[in-house]
Amino acid sequence: MKDRVIYLEVFRGVNTPHGNFGSFFVDDVMFSRTLELNEGQNRRRIDAIPPGDYPVVMQKMRTKFQSLGPLPLILDVPGRDGIFIHPANWISELNGCISLGDSVIGNTL
Repeated sequence: MKDRVIYLEVFRGVNTPHGNFGSFFVDDVMFSRTLELNEGQNRRRIDAIPPGDYPVVMQKMRTKFQSLGPLPLILDVPGRDGIFIHPANWISELNGCISLGDSVIGNTL
């Protein structure tokens, strides 16, 4: 049996002092809001990953989120690795990853 291909898309909003808020889609259906670091020069732990198409696999994190089980890991980001889609409440918890959430405080997208 072939694995089913699922398409994940992140639409970024504008850079703000509190990060970049956007929307996350699964197979063209909005799934949640996103929080990322701001776009920049693709610096580790400082900037969001560059826009582009990337393969994703499910993998367990070795950090505080390991109890959640496998999470989406974004592969083949130039000059970067370990970019997960994981829960976070604050931009300081991201280190280049993408966080999913229900809403954006003080902002509607």
